[in-house]
Amino acid sequence: MNDLLSELYASGWIGTLMAGLDRNTIADIANDPATVDFISDLLPLLDEAQLAAIVNNNGAWIGDFTSEITPGTINGILAQLYSNGWIGTLMAGLDRNTIADIANDPATVDFISDLLPLLDEAQLAAIVNNNAAWIGDFTSQITPGTINGILAQLYSTGWIGTLMAGLDRNTIASIANDPATFAFLNDLLPLLDAQALADMVNVNGTWVGDLVSGLEVGTVNDLLSELYASGWIGTLMAGLDRNTIASIANDPATVDFISDLLPLLDEAQLAAIVNNNGAWIGDFTS
Repeated sequence: MNDLLSELYASGWIGTLMAGLDRNTIADIANDPATVDFISDLLPLLDEAQLAAIVNNNGAWIGDFTSEITPGTINGILAQLYSNGWIGTLMAGLDRNTIADIANDPATVDFISDLLPLLDEAQLAAIVNNNAAWIGDFTSQITPGTINGILAQLYSTGWIGTLMAGLDRNTIASIANDPATFAFLNDLLPLLDAQALADMVNVNGTWVGDLVSGLEVGTVNDLLSELYASGWIGTLMAGLDRNTIASIANDPATVDFISDLLPLLDEAQLAAIVNNNGAWIGDFTS
């Protein structure tokens, strides 16, 4: 048989045959329902392992063959598959559970875990850097409800708690103390809406009150001691503008406030302050 084929090829008969075969006739034979039925009945009878071996034993050839397929051809195939609806039919028909099983399989996880360290971080970052506008548009389409759902899920699963417990305090402190962070905040603050920030306090006065009332006396004492020991109190008092302080004190609104406040104060308590500090007042007066 090999000798026969060699002779037919060498004599040019094969070339003449292939060139002369009527393409339409061959296509009609291939498209004929009888041919389709024949192949449909034949395939289940073939040995899958033997067919797979044809590919497995010719990996290099298949690689060379594939490498000759141009991007334009791939684009054409994809465009055709999309335009004729095959892609849509495929995506709609894919079994989600099967895809999830593949993604969740330990072998898949191991593969990705081994793959990621081999990828070029700079190239991956470039994908983001070169498509910042698209990423911005994409992010802007994510609704607050979605974000709330994500955060609620992360909290309910314990991920937030695990994250907060596991964050390296020294690293976070280093980030906060970094001069670049200070420079960023110094540049950012003047750009923020002061009234909007003030409204956060104004609208949440009750909560702020509860927060302050929750501070222990010892905490306040420690805070004042630290501010004094660090020299902050001295620097503050030395740097306060006397004219501004005097203007505040002399302002009619301040006078009205004090005038309204004094009748509301407990005279006995105020007197006790004097009575309990008689020695100091005597020394002060002297």
